[in-house]
Amino acid sequence: MPDAIHFRLKVSLLALAEKLNYTRAAERLETPLAQLREDIAELERRLCIRLVEREDQQQVYLTEEALFLAKLFQSFSTVNGISRKSDMNPH
Repeated sequence: MPDAIHFRLKVSLLALAEKLNYTRAAERLETPLAQLREDIAELERRLCIRLVEREDQQQVYLTEEALFLAKLFQSFSTVNGISRKSDMNPH
């Protein structure tokens, strides 16, 4: 990966992968919706790949690359003992 990926960006992708909805993911993280969208866009820019595809207003679909990254981030989080829901809030 080009630069170290900030914890907040990883957690944002994990929450979106879990909820498949920006609003619910933002609520899960207790962060503003605009911040979550910005985090995902920043992650896409840093990695130079598309992570999210939208089919309608409510449901989002992750690309294969996003699914791979979410699994990778989750495995690192579990190894580092960050798998509890209370640990997902980066603020």
